[in-house]
Amino acid sequence: MTHPSRPTRRDPAIRAAAIDAILPEVIEWLDGEGAADARDDLIACLDEDGYAFAKALENRCYWDPDAELVEILGGLNLYAALRAAEKAWVEEHGITVPLAVGDRVLLRGQEAVIVKIEAETAHIIAQPVQSDGANYGATGGWVHPFEEAAPVASASPEKELVS
Repeated sequence: MTHPSRPTRRDPAIRAAAIDAILPEVIEWLDGEGAADARDDLIACLDEDGYAFAKALENRCYWDPDAELVEILGGLNLYAALRAAEKAWVEEHGITVPLAVGDRVLLRGQEAVIVKIEAETAHIIAQPVQSDGANYGATGGWVHPFEEAAPVASASPEKELVS
């Protein structure tokens, strides 16, 4: 079954959703001045660092940022917007993870074991088979979209003896 691609942090809709989450605070900070263009300016200058975001607004859109605006812009959360979009994508398209806890997969160029599945976002959490020095606990590890994992074939079955 084919389905539309998973949403990403770079998708314009994700970026716009993250902006929309902070827009009411920004409009309040603007106190009515330039509120009509605020969303477009914010989308054009988006940066995950509040200070860099404010500097871009100042340099490219002639805003006059202060510490309060930097704090508001620092509240931008692309991750939350992405998670919400992934949950909607999974639900809308009936996405299911075709892997199970305990399966071995290739991730990041190495073999890993799935220790948890986040069905609502279709992510897997896997731990490397060869220790990378990190302590992940029982269900922690690398978080990846399931489609980035390549299943590792289990041990080949023993050849049957012909008598």
